[in-house]
Amino acid sequence: MKKSFIFVGVFSLAFVAIQVLSGWLLTIMYTPDPSWDQVPVTSYVKFGSTSLLSPLAISIIALAIAAGVTKLINKKTVQ
Repeated sequence: MKKSFIFVGVFSLAFVAIQVLSGWLLTIMYTPDPSWDQVPVTSYVKFGSTSLLSPLAISIIALAIAAGVTKLINKKTVQ
């Protein structure tokens, strides 16, 4: 039961940390389209497309981190 709590906690922390880090990097690397200066401002809002691959990849990375940390913690407590 303790291993499950450790795994869920580490997974949650890793998932949130990777989401925040990727959002921060995407915001820093964003460059606006210069053609927007020529277009008059309207009340129409257009959002970008989303992809299932990005959240899935982040989840898999967080899963690998959580599994590794849980295995490392359990290995240290057994010895």
